[in-house]
Amino acid sequence: MERPRPIALLEGGLLSELIYREEPTIINDLEVSPTDPAAEYFASMGSLSAIPMFDKGLSLNMVVAMRKTRGALIRNDCRRTCG
Repeated sequence: MERPRPIALLEGGLLSELIYREEPTIINDLEVSPTDPAAEYFASMGSLSAIPMFDKGLSLNMVVAMRKTRGALIRNDCRRTCG
């Protein structure tokens, strides 16, 4: 069985923009530059949801979910739903 390739430590690009935004974000028409440090992870994806995880008021980590279909994610008011 082939071992999965470890996820690289990346700097800059869309993931960086999303975590520093410090708010839940849905992108239903995902377009990523081929020069983005995470371009290979976004390949063939059409929708993205990013939810920051906070520690002592700072967004230090983030949960990212993607779908191949564009427009696949429903926009909810996460601030109301999540707390």
